[in-house]
Amino acid sequence: MAVVSNKILSELSKLEPLHGMNYKRWSQKLLMYFEQLEIDYVLFSDPPAAVTATSVESTPPSSNAVKSNEETIKKHDKDNKTAKFHLLTHMSNTLFDLFSVHKSAKTIWELLEKKYGADDAGKKKYVVGQWLGFQMVDDKPIMEQVHVYENLCADVTNEGMKLDEIFLANVLLEKFPPSWNEYRNHLKHKKKDLSLQELVGHMRIEEANHPKDKSMLLDGECVYMGNSSSCYHPSKGKIFLKLTSGKTLALNNVLLGHVNVDSIKKLKSMSLIPSLSSETHEKCPSCVEAKFAKKPSRPVTTRQTSLLELIHTDLTDFKNTMSRGGKHYYVTFIDDFYRYTKVYLLRNKSEAEDMFIKFKTEVENQLDRKIKRVRSDRGGEYGSGYLVDFCEKNDDMWGEAVLSTCHILNRVPHNKLDKTPYEMWKGYAPNLSYLKVWGCLAKVGLPSFKRPTIGPKTYDCVFIGYAQNSSAYRFMSLSDSLYLEARDALSF
Repeated sequence: MAVVSNKILSELSKLEPLHGMNYKRWSQKLLMYFEQLEIDYVLFSDPPAAVTATSVESTPPSSNAVKSNEETIKKHDKDNKTAKFHLLTHMSNTLFDLFSVHKSAKTIWELLEKKYGADDAGKKKYVVGQWLGFQMVDDKPIMEQVHVYENLCADVTNEGMKLDEIFLANVLLEKFPPSWNEYRNHLKHKKKDLSLQELVGHMRIEEANHPKDKSMLLDGECVYMGNSSSCYHPSKGKIFLKLTSGKTLALNNVLLGHVNVDSIKKLKSMSLIPSLSSETHEKCPSCVEAKFAKKPSRPVTTRQTSLLELIHTDLTDFKNTMSRGGKHYYVTFIDDFYRYTKVYLLRNKSEAEDMFIKFKTEVENQLDRKIKRVRSDRGGEYGSGYLVDFCEKNDDMWGEAVLSTCHILNRVPHNKLDKTPYEMWKGYAPNLSYLKVWGCLAKVGLPSFKRPTIGPKTYDCVFIGYAQNSSAYRFMSLSDSLYLEARDALSF
């Protein structure tokens, strides 16, 4: 008996709390549980009256009768407390506060019946509205949705509205998801009308043969499915999830910072990444929002033919936010011939001139060449607003994001070059195997002098970029928000 009671209580814990509109199903399920626990009688009967040996009667009760009466009272009191406990704990907080003042489970049950059990025109309208508004979709199991529809039909019938079985079946036909249109048209051309149960039987057979939406990974690295399973693919670039229902979901090149499709194709042709799908796909919304720009007034027909012959420079601010180091602006220097880019973060606009002197000294010393000309837009492009929302949410990380973007773009081929700016500048092709998803979680190893013998040997960080003067990565610690550089890290 104890095993049965534990099983019933386990099932009872799964009961949906009462919130008003679900009273009928809630009360029926709860009553079934009470019947199994043999405590349902307390909902419909009053407590037994006490019997004593001194009762004024022609024949005084025996001691056994008095003892039996005491046991009955104790059992009723215990069962009343159990029933009251389950009634109140399976209510919403609002209803719990309303009914917890009552001592008797029978009183609570009667009040609930008066409040929600009476015939109500408003409830009928709600049930009918739920039934009419039901629509099947492709991304859920068909038979699971059919059972929901059958329950809605039962709710309508329980409210006293009789519906013909053939009528219910025809309504269900119109609720089919898009991928079942062909099968619906097939059933409509049948001469024999099907009842609801006959239609459900046909659908159960059809579902076994109907193609389901199983994700097929055409390209990518690691995809986590809705059923908690995962699929790994070693390539980089763009991940296409092609569903057999006809839908195609694209997870854009997160490892390469959402660079454009043409650049990805060039990386493929240069054998820097594995082959990608040749299918044409639209850009992701994030790329469209972040990279949207006016068309140029006229195309550039000629480019410089020598390194450092022309340097393009531009100064931009972070839109009233600052990076972790207190920087409000950044200035870029781009070589017109190789498109190699350098970015410097600034506290004030006045530092731009100093940064140019630093850039000039550095590149002329490294390349043994002189900068011939410098071209700027004279501030005409300041004030762009498409990154305002992102800056407000990530105000202290924007400087790191800009530096990481520059790092990636130097390793992506330009649309009019067959080599990456990095290769043109350094003389050899870049290695892209070390790139990581910006903002991903990482476990960074503790320094040897801090590493305990027993206990965690890592701490949680967020990947924010690449070190400028070493082969390490840059991270931000989640515990104290400090920046650090490390090579020993595992990303997730």
